[in-house]
Amino acid sequence: MTGNSNTVIGKGTVLHGVLNIKHSIQVYGTLQSGQLATEKTLIVEEEGSVQADEIEVDEAIINGKVSGKLRARQRVYMAAQAVFAGQLETPVLVVEEGAVLIEQSPSDQ
Repeated sequence: MTGNSNTVIGKGTVLHGVLNIKHSIQVYGTLQSGQLATEKTLIVEEEGSVQADEIEVDEAIINGKVSGKLRARQRVYMAAQAVFAGQLETPVLVVEEGAVLIEQSPSDQ
């Protein structure tokens, strides 16, 4: 992502609200949102956490924790330390050994 604009949620930062972003977002802190949408990539770092009712992205790279309904147009990559709980829609899912995927039906949420 060199040369691209990024929104960064720093470590120790807790952000609440609805986010609609045209470029990539990198999360080191905590993001609690009703809706998170980006035309680019969501990167959740190992210490980062995203909790959202609806997450819509081009690509998601998860190293930390994500919960909610995640729709990725291209792919979702889960690193070994990643934890995802919720609903997941993506054409390509890459899961490293050790990652935790807890998929829930709409009635479970």
